[in-house]
Amino acid sequence: MDCIYIEKLRVDCRIGIYDFEQKSDQPLFIDVTIYYDNGRAADTDDYAKVIDYALVADDIETLLKNSHFALIETAAERIVGMIFEKYGAEKVLLKINKPKAIEKAAAVGVIVERTRNLVNEP
Repeated sequence: MDCIYIEKLRVDCRIGIYDFEQKSDQPLFIDVTIYYDNGRAADTDDYAKVIDYALVADDIETLLKNSHFALIETAAERIVGMIFEKYGAEKVLLKINKPKAIEKAAAVGVIVERTRNLVNEP
């Protein structure tokens, strides 16, 4: 299966359960791999038939900056849902890295992998 990916997309946003996390932005780093069939785009060399990773990056940043999530798990699910809805992906692998969450760790985070449920779609 074909894919596009974005690595270490930095988004400064408010996320967390503690008061200090809700008062100021903190960095998140996002890796996302979006699986889809890029054969039509490759066959025609047509930009309109690809998933534009610049638009995906902008959409992720907009979603995180315009929302407040207590949990990165919730943020991850919302990002994946947006990618399925807007870009028609077949599968999404997403990693959110929160580098300042634990002082003694380089980073903590979540990884989610979701596949589109094609059985229930029209």
